[in-house]
Amino acid sequence: MKKLILSLALLLPLSAHAEQSNCQGVSSLARVIMESRQTGVNIIDVINAVDDNELAKVIIIEAYKDPKFSTDDYKKTSINEFASRWYIICLKEKEED
Repeated sequence: MKKLILSLALLLPLSAHAEQSNCQGVSSLARVIMESRQTGVNIIDVINAVDDNELAKVIIIEAYKDPKFSTDDYKKTSINEFASRWYIICLKEKEED
């Protein structure tokens, strides 16, 4: 849990500017959030760790809609695909600006 909070604290400044230019930051944030999901961290703890960051809350809600897997291979695939999905979403948002 402490690792989650530290990771989110480090990534949140990146995600605050994600709409403008930092899609890698969005992808990294999504990765940490999905790792939390796949390791069984309670959604309430994750939401509390991000304070009022609306982008992070949206990513958390989407992550917790996805299934939690029991095998390491499925977890890894789920994490990678989720991070990639958010990278693509960010890139598309930048194109529309």
